[in-house]
Amino acid sequence: MKTRRKEILGNILYRERATRRISQEELGKCVGVGKTTISAYELGKISPDLEKLELICDRLGVDYIEILREARNTYQKELAA
Repeated sequence: MKTRRKEILGNILYRERATRRISQEELGKCVGVGKTTISAYELGKISPDLEKLELICDRLGVDYIEILREARNTYQKELAA
């Protein structure tokens, strides 16, 4: 995944986690990774694989397809601007 796409996905994951007031540590425990990995996802340094993304979204109570769709749409809007 390209860097900007990773950043967009990370921003969305951060927003959803922060809205629900879940710590990176708590989310990491649910997913089976450390809080530094959650931080790296949110900063767009790395992207979760599909299995991890599904676990993250399940914990956050959001549909992973919707998260991916939002990320794609945001990226496409940026390209068109």
